[in-house]
Amino acid sequence: MWGSVWLACLVIAYATAFGGCATTMGATTPDGERSEREFKLAAALRSEGQTASAIEHLHIALELNSNNAEAHLLLGFIQMERRASSSWRATRTRSSSSGSPQPMS
Repeated sequence: MWGSVWLACLVIAYATAFGGCATTMGATTPDGERSEREFKLAAALRSEGQTASAIEHLHIALELNSNNAEAHLLLGFIQMERRASSSWRATRTRSSSSGSPQPMS
């Protein structure tokens, strides 16, 4: 439940702060442009389920341009997803070991 609330807050904050404008400061410098490309690669990798590689490329993007708002946002979102997923698995494991019926997948 709270994971959904946090996600909604992040989406609203992102849309409010960055809607319709450039989201990476310094994108006109070579490092800024490379940071933007690293972010786009990370987003593509995440959509293909390659989360670990996406995180690596997000770190590179942030090393190149620490003001890359999209990279910060995506990294935070991925971390939130990972925590929610591990919490869900832990709850499911506890319920299966206690003999409680499990919800169908």
